Amino acid sequence: MQIHNMPHDHVYICGANLIITYNTNENTYWTQWVNQRKTIGKQLFYLPRTAAEVLGAIDPIFVPLSIDKGDVLNEKTTDLVYEEICTLLAIQGNVKRKLKTDLKLIAEVGFYAASSKDIADDDVLQSRVVFASANFKCIKRVLNTPEKREAVEKAIDHHG
Repeated sequence: MQIHNMPHDHVYICGANLIITYNTNENTYWTQWVNQRKTIGKQLFYLPRTAAEVLGAIDPIFVPLSIDKGDVLNEKTTDLVYEEICTLLAIQGNVKRKLKTDLKLIAEVGFYAASSKDIADDDVLQSRVVFASANFKCIKRVLNTPEKREAVEKAIDHHG
């Protein structure tokens, strides 16, 4: 989904790259969209570990997703989800290696979106939760059709 098509009634979980882009004003369209969202009182979420990836202050519009201590996703589980996504989507070889970090992040976002108290169940069920990332190639490769999104959700649900 491109910036001009991103509805403000959706829930967004942002990758570190977009928080950095906002902080540095590298993309005026993104900055304008975030500022519009700020004006209407909407927040953008990020995973708690994302704060360590962002150098400097994080604007208050970006809020860490609250996660219960019992809902922490471990590395072994994200590895299993990654492998299942690759199998279901027939991702192999160099592409599989290149997408590993991003696929594991997508798995983590999906898991926490479904378990966080910050996100209403209805938003999850109505597919209004969006992982926003500047890595458009990966997202397009694995989430560009309903069938692919369903396969990713299946892998996350299977291990979550």
